[in-house]
Amino acid sequence: MKWFQKPFGAACLMLFVFNTPAMVLHVDLNSANPVPPYADWSTAATNIQDAIDAANPGDCVLVTNGIYQTGGRVVYGVVTNRIVIDKAVTVQSINGPSASVIAGSGTYPSLGIRCAYLTNGAILNGFTLTSGNAFTGIGTNYGGGVWCESISATISNCVFIQNRALNGGAVYQGTLNNCTITSNTAVSIGGGTYDAVLNDCIISGNQAPALSEPSVFGQSATYNYGGGTYNSVLNNCVVSNNFAGNGGGTFFGVVSNTIISSNTAYFGGGAYSNTLINCTLIENQATNPPNMYSSGGGGAYCSSLTHCTVISNSAPQDGGGGIFGGTLNNCLLVGNSAGDGGAVLSDQTVPPAILNNCTIYGNSALYIGGGLVSDNDAPGQSELNFTNLFVTNCIIFGNSVAPGGFPPGSSNYTDYTPAIIFDHCCTTPLPAGFGNITNDPAFVDAANGDFHLQSNSPCINAGNNAAVIGSTDFDGNPRIAGGTVDIGAYEYQTPTSIISYAWLQQYSLPTDGSADFLDSDGDGLNNWQEWRAGTSPTDASSLLQMFSPAPTNNSSGITISWQSVSGINYFVQRGSDLSAQPPFSTIQSNVVGQTGTTSYTDTTATNGGSFFYRVGVQ
Repeated sequence: MKWFQKPFGAACLMLFVFNTPAMVLHVDLNSANPVPPYADWSTAATNIQDAIDAANPGDCVLVTNGIYQTGGRVVYGVVTNRIVIDKAVTVQSINGPSASVIAGSGTYPSLGIRCAYLTNGAILNGFTLTSGNAFTGIGTNYGGGVWCESISATISNCVFIQNRALNGGAVYQGTLNNCTITSNTAVSIGGGTYDAVLNDCIISGNQAPALSEPSVFGQSATYNYGGGTYNSVLNNCVVSNNFAGNGGGTFFGVVSNTIISSNTAYFGGGAYSNTLINCTLIENQATNPPNMYSSGGGGAYCSSLTHCTVISNSAPQDGGGGIFGGTLNNCLLVGNSAGDGGAVLSDQTVPPAILNNCTIYGNSALYIGGGLVSDNDAPGQSELNFTNLFVTNCIIFGNSVAPGGFPPGSSNYTDYTPAIIFDHCCTTPLPAGFGNITNDPAFVDAANGDFHLQSNSPCINAGNNAAVIGSTDFDGNPRIAGGTVDIGAYEYQTPTSIISYAWLQQYSLPTDGSADFLDSDGDGLNNWQEWRAGTSPTDASSLLQMFSPAPTNNSSGITISWQSVSGINYFVQRGSDLSAQPPFSTIQSNVVGQTGTTSYTDTTATNGGSFFYRVGVQ
């Protein structure tokens, strides 16, 4: 990760060449002869504000080494700003944040001094901003380090440390590039940032709330949000060691290609109500509030995760070590732990959780469900008849419960009410639902963290295409190879058969493709057709076959029947002229198959004439 761009002076000169500013102004804390317009170092201003005031939009203010901690101006409310960049100019240090400091002042309940205000189009580059305080109890208590008018104000290569505000301890709004945001505090929301855009930034050691501060608007400290960031957009960042009541790392944001590690909260140690894409959530924790027994979501709480790694997160006393609620697509959950639901917990307090094409391995619980738990037993209530966990195309294998865990056999999942629906999953014990298997998934090297599928894995071609989200797997390779999606986060890229390997193995058929189009039992259907129809390739009496309907003049229509299996959906087509193009059209889809025989009544076939029918598998 690139922290700073050096030399800083060269960056401003490049801006001068390409943007042709009218002037470069100079600031030197020790200047002996400050003369406007501060055109060279011999006449440099002694403070940054004087140079900004003398500048025009497009100008560049160059600042040499020093701690700039005098002066100030109010823009909104009652909070003073140490510097006010109220026009679209660039304010840039020569030697970077280690040499140039803008310092605010003030601690609650005194009136504070924020470090800086930036208007739209303004740029601040290469400073440390510290000791800013925008928590006054009244007025605009946002952004202890910097208040930005919008995200069109830009802050680059800056360090924010030990700033404080009601909301947005370090920064309110703005776009931040290559910045470090550490040890800042929001008494209520957004310990590091609030409503900001962050690119290639480090957000570490921030908090919301500061428990030593009085409560705000009568709120309990446990209800504060976003220790690192709140309602912010993060790209290629590191979010670590932050704390909040909810969302220790980040709350209510869009986060991409970011490492979220070692954050703590009561709910959502790493993230709460976020959209997370290509992120790694590692060693975050959901810990219980003081004098309470309630916490959850060590990695993330009620968030949407796509192509994410969730590893070694915990909720030691309560539930959802990796995830509490939310939606997960093509994710890997490994080594998470909790009291209940080592990897994932969902209950009646949150919207139903949805997992698609995830691999869940090596997670553990003290009490219930090392892998997954669906728990609808609300405190003081009887169990509710409510499905809150939908799991499709997932591998849930190799998870564990501590000795004495309940109920027996709950290591991979616990359908506690029952309230989990499994569809085309690989887990034990075999759950109800269609397409589920208990076979060992045959990982390449699970002990060393390689969860790709071996060439003989039963998970190859064994998933449900209708549930596929996105076009790529966890590696970024095509999500479907061989015609049918694999179970798990990784897609085996060179399958030889186009049939489910688990299905072929069930009937002792080869997986090298040689048997795909053979009619093994001589019933007129090849093995691929038998697989699609859910019939047996070794039993000639097991096949998709229509029964001839009897001629009728029944005014209610014609009823057709066919040999069927449960768990398969069928469509019905009808034609009246086989020479027409096309000869058939679909009159009903999603007909749920029954064991043995399924029937459908065509209520529109009441006007005489000839009707031809055919049935297919969806």
